[in-house]
This record gives sequence, structure tokens and C-alpha cells, in this order.
Amino acid sequence: MVNNIGDINIASWSARGGWKDNAYLFSVPKLCTAARTMAPSLWRKGMVALFNDPNAACPFPPGSYSFRNMSTNFDIKAVPSFFYGKWRATGKLFRTSTRVLLACARAFGSTVPKLHQAGNPQHRMAFNVLRKTPLKSRLDIQV
Repeated sequence: MVNNIGDINIASWSARGGWKDNAYLFSVPKLCTAARTMAPSLWRKGMVALFNDPNAACPFPPGSYSFRNMSTNFDIKAVPSFFYGKWRATGKLFRTSTRVLLACARAFGSTVPKLHQAGNPQHRMAFNVLRKTPLKSRLDIQV
């Protein structure tokens, strides 16, 4: 997937209700390489959840992929600070030369304070299905 680009649109949940698109926009060339580099723990956990192989690599066979209740304790490098709240990330993978859509994915999450041993608050991204069940996760990907 060297010649592919990923467009990511992160929406925030509005205080008035409903999603507000374009809170953060990213265009990521060489998406698979960037994902493995910028979020290595998330990449490995996703590959184990999808393929039972932490070293799985692109390209993936065509199909519909889904996982739920994946551990959400991971760090993502090069992501801006998020204020506390609900988030929705929509990702689309395009062939760079033609802009033909190859795959799409959507994830829901929320940022909440996390207290460490010394009581220092830190931010963490906890993905969930946005039901009333905490720390459940779901990501549906279609290729």
C-alpha cells in the first residue's frame, strides 16, 4: 500500500447534541507505514484482534473486518491534545494517483482523565461504542 493515502476526519460531540465534523483533519501518505510508526502499540493490538498476528502487514485481503472490546491502553504519537469529551474518527484510504476509495473505517472514543499512582492526572483515549457500557470498544473496517 505504498501508493495510498489516508484521510482522517475527527469529529467532536457538540454540547448542543450531534457530531461536529472537522475538529481535526489529517492527510497521511503511506498510511500503513505511518500507522505502524506513529501508533505501534495500537497497530499491534489491532493486528492481533483482526488476524491473531501482531506482525501482520498491509495489504490486507479484501473483506469486512470488525473487533470489539480491544484493550484501549495505548499511546498515539503526533496526535494533538484533545479536550475531554466524545470523539468520532472517520478514515478513508485512497489510491494516491486516482483518488479511488479503497477502504474506510470509523471509530468512536472519549477522552477522560486517568489518575496515575502519584495522583497526577494524564489524558488517555478510551475507545468505546458510546453506549452506557464503559471501556467497550468496536472498530468496523471494510476493505
